Amino acid sequence: MPLKTNSIIDAKQSNALVGVIAGDNLFTYILARNALSKFKISSVVLSDYNSGSVKNIYSIFKKTSLPYFCYRSAVQIISKIYSNFSIKKWARKNDVSIFSAKSKKELSDNKKSNEITIAFNFDIIVPTDFIKQSKLGVLNIHASNIPSDRGISPVVWSYCRGDNKLCITYYLMDGGIDTGKILKKTWVEIKKEWSLFRTYCEVLDLASKELIDVVEATMNNSNNVSAVKDDSESSYNSWPDAKLHKLLKKSNRSYFHLSDFAYLNKLLKS
Repeated sequence: MPLKTNSIIDAKQSNALVGVIAGDNLFTYILARNALSKFKISSVVLSDYNSGSVKNIYSIFKKTSLPYFCYRSAVQIISKIYSNFSIKKWARKNDVSIFSAKSKKELSDNKKSNEITIAFNFDIIVPTDFIKQSKLGVLNIHASNIPSDRGISPVVWSYCRGDNKLCITYYLMDGGIDTGKILKKTWVEIKKEWSLFRTYCEVLDLASKELIDVVEATMNNSNNVSAVKDDSESSYNSWPDAKLHKLLKKSNRSYFHLSDFAYLNKLLKS
């Protein structure tokens, strides 16, 4: 059940400060773009945890299947092609302070008081002392039916194993891995013609639009934020592996379609 409010405020007009913590890539920009334009952003913290060093790239290669590693690498190339669509460039254009963090300690050292902070694909576990710096805490978006499919790449796991639908969960972090007070859940049908890339973009686009209402409703109900009942089983996924790739082939699904590029161009222009 979504949060309800009798008088939706405009967080920008109310001067409520909103912080952003994010991993900066094309996918993250698609997820964050509506919030960036809607709210009064006080600062942006970008994760440097997974840098592009040879050591980190090799570490990821060892953890996942070769086909998924190639898909991930292709997505990074696409992000570079569309490098103008990034949170860092948005922040510089709008004179918003930018900080970087490689660890939980560096994140905690960044002292900023906000009404609420929003996490966008942030790959550092957010400690409770940082969460408490914002009045309402840190809101995260995870594309699974939490507590099911906590962990890495929930859309990849759902799509590759042949699920017909997936869930978007909006929740307030509590210092754990994809745990906390759940504010809203939305289900998305995975259409037969969608590739993994298209599915992820569709999920991000919908979440970007819904996020505005979730944040404003949370601010309006700040003294009585209710949680959605959690009735699913808990599970945790790590990097997509070879077994998952076999499931993708069995379900006759694909990482990319040629039509994805036309779709992406249209999405970014909207």
